[in-house]
Amino acid sequence: MKKISSISALITVVISAIYPSIAKASCDDINISTWQLWRSNNNYSVHFAQTDISAINALKANIKLNTSIEKFYQFLNLEDNVLSWLDRASKVDITQIDNKQSIITTYFDGFFVVSPRVMSAKSTITLHSSSTMKIAVENSPFTPPDDTIAMTMEFGCWSIIKTSEHTISVSYQFLANPNGDLPNWMVNNLAKKSLWKSLENLHRQFPVHYTNEK
Repeated sequence: MKKISSISALITVVISAIYPSIAKASCDDINISTWQLWRSNNNYSVHFAQTDISAINALKANIKLNTSIEKFYQFLNLEDNVLSWLDRASKVDITQIDNKQSIITTYFDGFFVVSPRVMSAKSTITLHSSSTMKIAVENSPFTPPDDTIAMTMEFGCWSIIKTSEHTISVSYQFLANPNGDLPNWMVNNLAKKSLWKSLENLHRQFPVHYTNEK
């Protein structure tokens, strides 16, 4: 079991994407004011939005977890934990650059008409205090194995905030292009469902007490 020293290494999740060319946008460049709610309960939610970057939806995940920033960080620092919550992830490789940056390569299983995917991203902790952690995720050059399609991460931005002694609020905004020949409507639908499943899995690791869906 390999340890991941950067929380960003872990996530990106979500899920959905990061890859072989320079990222086309940074967190500071993105200003999305028209998020639309796709699905929510009292503990987590998924929003989507159109951008001028791509026909693929940008996604936003919000989740409340019954843990601290430190414990969540430790949880994310174990490579095997990624596979316990990130939907369809089958393998994760991490290369640490320094104590704030990591390259994370995540392999995803294929299903039905969807080919296996891989995402490679550089994540950078831009702020880390006792009350807040912020992480920027950008595309990282990568040559995928045969029969595997490399995704492209347009942008990814994590915000993890302490809300009490025992709870945190996590938000992740990202736009991930799966590439390949899938129609946009299918990509957008599958991405939202996959993100929701990942949040569901993550919530099981740090449960709170409400599950009413809207």
